[in-house]
Amino acid sequence: MKQDLFYIAVTLKPGDPLLRCILENEDANQIYDVREAAPPFPAMSPETLCLVRSSELPAERPAGLPANILCWEDVPLPAWFGRGLGCNLLILSYIPEQDTLRWIIMEMHSVQKRFQKTLDRIMESLYYGKGLQAIADIAAEHFENSVLIFDTNWKLLASSRSDYPKSAFILEAERTGYLSNEIVRGMLESGGFDRLRKNGQYVVYPGGDSFADTCWCYVRVNGMISAYLVIYADNRKIEDYHPELLWTLSRYVSMELQRGRGASAGRNEPYEALLVDLLERRIVDQLVIIRRLSLLRRKVGELKHVVTVRKMSSNFQIAMSRVERARLEEMFPGCLSVEYDGSLVLLVSGETEEIPLRDDLEMLAHDFSMNSLAAGVSASFTDLGEMSRYYQQSVKALEFGWNIRSRGGLFRYSDYAIYHALELCTKHLDLRDLCHPGLLKLQESTDPVDRDLFQTLYLYLLHMKDVGKVSSLLNIHRSTLFYRLNKLKQVMDVDLDDGETVTQLLFSFKLIEYMDIFSPEDTPFLKR
Repeated sequence: MKQDLFYIAVTLKPGDPLLRCILENEDANQIYDVREAAPPFPAMSPETLCLVRSSELPAERPAGLPANILCWEDVPLPAWFGRGLGCNLLILSYIPEQDTLRWIIMEMHSVQKRFQKTLDRIMESLYYGKGLQAIADIAAEHFENSVLIFDTNWKLLASSRSDYPKSAFILEAERTGYLSNEIVRGMLESGGFDRLRKNGQYVVYPGGDSFADTCWCYVRVNGMISAYLVIYADNRKIEDYHPELLWTLSRYVSMELQRGRGASAGRNEPYEALLVDLLERRIVDQLVIIRRLSLLRRKVGELKHVVTVRKMSSNFQIAMSRVERARLEEMFPGCLSVEYDGSLVLLVSGETEEIPLRDDLEMLAHDFSMNSLAAGVSASFTDLGEMSRYYQQSVKALEFGWNIRSRGGLFRYSDYAIYHALELCTKHLDLRDLCHPGLLKLQESTDPVDRDLFQTLYLYLLHMKDVGKVSSLLNIHRSTLFYRLNKLKQVMDVDLDDGETVTQLLFSFKLIEYMDIFSPEDTPFLKR
């Protein structure tokens, strides 16, 4: 809390331009008694406030000044009286009655004692894991007003539960999960958030016809503003000491945020909570999303992709450093990013089907591979309310790409969509039943001739029946290739010029490839 003499000066509120408060004695900041005295001053406790009239002060500085002096300036002050005395001084144009001062001091220490009990209750609640909600509830009891906690996305983290009626502003915040667009826009246009930051700790905003007075206090985590603690005076007016108490409470909120959010607690970009809400489908209405982005002063292009990035070794995932995260964000110009479920999730947007990159795709994929970075890229989409679905696509692309290649890279969902479909089918079907029986027989044979036929058919269909290319890849003569193809037609009884047959065979190859890569004992990566 503020030093006692300063608190007394504020509470007296003389409205006099002559009021001055000079604090120079840090060892005497708790006042419990008031006494009138005049030079030569008797020995006084540093816990006593000495009352004196300027007409009683000598022309020369006396020895042994009290630690705390309240001076009534009934005549001009002597030249020696002011700064540099090592005292705490309160100078005003009238001197209040001792009873008034004693009442102020009693009230002041009563507030301090009561607030300490409030802090003890909050600490106990946090110990038992009751979190930010307990801070809001207990603080509301103390201030007899609603207390709210918002993060820098203006997302509601906690709203006090109370018996007295709540304003429409609070009810809307509780319903939508965010501070109302009207208030955010008003704060932005008036520079309210900038004023709060520049003020150093807290700001009291007077209300009007629509809103009550509010006291805003920011919460720092790892040196960065990560949340706002707000008293909304819908029941009792904000007292002079409330902001200072709120500032103390902000440290408890900071502790809880750090405990709940871990190493990422200090970042908290002004859009991260919105991205998390989209990933968890808490917000799906396109109009609401657009308005939130507008308030956050962020724009996204018409076509979007979700890119999910993890840093992997052969058997486990490694935490990504802040430097690596910043570099990844640079690779995708204009992206929004958030750390989510152990991954870095980026919302990348542009005006074309291709995701915008700082470097070309080939160089980026190589860079990912060299640094054990695995990234899954979703298909393009337009409706941000569907971001959760496309996030799942990016995760699947990442998982399948990593398991197939066993190294880092940039994996597009379009290249692995069929594996995703087959994964879903395995919950209800035996994939062997879907394979062409003749192809399955070749694949399971131990005869080297059958294995050669299997490989020849795969390459022949994969490369669109390009005889020259397939012969080169197999390192065989064209006549040998034709011999094998005729043999395949006889063994499998198939017509390789029939489109339906070719489609069935290609699909069967994908089935066999999937079963070969993903055995019943799934890899640890897929079990994540």
